Amino acid sequence: MNTLIAFDESGNTGENLVDLSQPYFTLASVNFSKEDLEKFENFFTIKSSEYHFKQLKRNQRHQKSMLDFFNSDLISDVKMKYSAFDKQFATTCQIVDLLIEPIMFKGGLDLYEDGAAYGYASVLYALLSSGVYGSNALLNLNEAFVKMMRSKTDESKAKFYNVILGFPKSMKDDKYMDMFVPILSQPEEVSMLVDSYEKYQIDFTFTSFFILNGKWTNTLKPSRYDVLIDHSKQLGHFEELISISRSRALMENSNFTGHLSDVEFPMAINQFSFVNSETYIEVQVADLIASAVNFALVNAKDTKNLFAKDLMDSRLFSLPAHIVAFDKDFLDNIKNRDNSMTYIANNLGVSRSRFGI
Repeated sequence: MNTLIAFDESGNTGENLVDLSQPYFTLASVNFSKEDLEKFENFFTIKSSEYHFKQLKRNQRHQKSMLDFFNSDLISDVKMKYSAFDKQFATTCQIVDLLIEPIMFKGGLDLYEDGAAYGYASVLYALLSSGVYGSNALLNLNEAFVKMMRSKTDESKAKFYNVILGFPKSMKDDKYMDMFVPILSQPEEVSMLVDSYEKYQIDFTFTSFFILNGKWTNTLKPSRYDVLIDHSKQLGHFEELISISRSRALMENSNFTGHLSDVEFPMAINQFSFVNSETYIEVQVADLIASAVNFALVNAKDTKNLFAKDLMDSRLFSLPAHIVAFDKDFLDNIKNRDNSMTYIANNLGVSRSRFGI
């Protein structure tokens, strides 16, 4: 029997990537044998045909069953892999990966050296969140970026630029605007870059799916595997993703950067199927993992939510997951070296002279 990798997600808000009501997107994947699935079911005593996190978390007894599972030896990197994206931060990262980094590379600076791209994105996110650029700057810029990448119209491109140009002119130090010099100085290049990317490239589902399958391809080498996903999910574009990820020729003609730049293609996917989750318990397990991770991340700051804390302390969060979220320690380390946000702009911003303005 072929190896089966089951996928499920949590926090997918479709076209609206930066929906504040669901700040995280998570995707989980599971490689459970028949024996593993039997062990999993032994943790629960429920009268339902499916194991859904949103129902199980309402009952303390079921919470304990889930925690017992999440602390069991079934929780291992060879049996499951997951990714999680803070949507606002990840969208800011995409602005850097897809627009700023290519322009700066042409200008002679490689942001992928020594993690500079992550540093740039972290500082930009911190500044956008701080109020330096005005209230709601982070959301306004991210929303304009998403609409521009989706529609690729002249109107959406102008809107993206208008958001940046609309930042307060009375800022104490215009060096903060240096973060946007690559974009502001190269509008034609930005337009060409936007047009060059695939229509679904900014989707977190897209990025997560490729990253996790890249990990499974490496884990299971040289074997191939089949992919299962719940047919009720609105993931029809996965079929297009599969055709790309399995073809070396298509991959070589695709423009992938950032999180996908290190993923090995083509992937070892044999077949891809939409299935009924009632029939495939491994899909339910993937749902449980994706939803639990999402719930824990969303409620991490709620000190009264003991279940979220227990989830964060479980073996599930000790796995080497792919998590894209803002690292406050990174910002604190910079601020401690110079107690001003100007230090950040000076050191990770770019000089106007480099771009002739």
